[in-house]
Amino acid sequence: MDAEGFFAKLVAQQHYQSGLAHEQRKGWAEALAAYRDACKGDPQVSLYWLARGTAAQHQRRWDEAAEAYREALALSPADPVVLYNQALLFLARGQREEARRNLDDALRLKSDQLGDRAALVHARLGDLALQDEDYAVAEAHLRQALARKPDDPYAEAARRAIPRLREFAAPYDQDGRLPAKIGVYAYCGAMLLGLPRDNGITIPAGRSGQLSGHSEVAGALRRLVDTVRAFQWHFDALVPLDTQSWPLVQAVAHTLGTHSVRWPQSLQGGSVCAMAVTVSEAGDTDHAARAAQEHSDAALLVSLGLRGRPWQVRPQPHVLCVPTAVTLPWADEAETGPEDQELGRTLADLVAQQPPDETADLQRAWYREHSRLR
Repeated sequence: MDAEGFFAKLVAQQHYQSGLAHEQRKGWAEALAAYRDACKGDPQVSLYWLARGTAAQHQRRWDEAAEAYREALALSPADPVVLYNQALLFLARGQREEARRNLDDALRLKSDQLGDRAALVHARLGDLALQDEDYAVAEAHLRQALARKPDDPYAEAARRAIPRLREFAAPYDQDGRLPAKIGVYAYCGAMLLGLPRDNGITIPAGRSGQLSGHSEVAGALRRLVDTVRAFQWHFDALVPLDTQSWPLVQAVAHTLGTHSVRWPQSLQGGSVCAMAVTVSEAGDTDHAARAAQEHSDAALLVSLGLRGRPWQVRPQPHVLCVPTAVTLPWADEAETGPEDQELGRTLADLVAQQPPDETADLQRAWYREHSRLR
């Protein structure tokens, strides 16, 4: 190798290391630029093309990612990591069969080189089998994933979802996606009520959780109240799991004719409805939920919204309105803050003024047919 070639390789390696540093800080645009320079300086290194493909994929530059993975495989045929990353690209572009072929090849050709990714490969294959309603194959792959990574939350949730998915003749749509109501039911055993502008059964994907006024909040609470009545649930008390849900608790308690308790630690047994505005993967309300469960005989966890993946939020809710984060109209208004007792009374009056939600009977019929709720 001449001096010029040696220098070019050295500079390319420096660009690659720079890309890794940007990648660790989630600076994907900067990482991609560095990996491009690395590939230009030394195009015979498969690792550089793999890194470029990954960064391009994070930037949603699908064509560039596809070309980078092709270059990587041309240099290192059957590299299991490239096959896996390329499979993720195929899935992002809706190419399910191509993704399945890559994942199968990764396991068949060089599974010993996959390391921790072996669990991910099995989980992805399990997910594809679920979409095909091939539940025996799905369970086999998910168990393999858990054998390699016992704490994988998705693999465990997907395995537990299989009995619920079996209840449906065709749970997935043509694009391999689960409708929101079925997805929340299958993966965390929760009821999904929707908002008053939804029909209660078909909840549009990506539905906004922005509640624009007190009347709209009251409409969401009325749907919850009517569902509680339709199912003939009884609560000795309602309790908030976060500060903003206190007026919601007051309004629902007044409407149902029961009382509200400000702190979970003040509960004295009985049947309790514990409410949150939004549950999330960060587990912001998890401590309060545990306290509600410890200080009651039975606790139903209700959240207006959910931020993150249903199987990873803490606490796991029993009832949801929408599978997205919810924003209340008073969230940033100091003059109508969550400690204002008048707000709870105002909401209670608005709930009483809402017309009965005719979806309550539909909700009850749907969930009685699909009865594997926790």
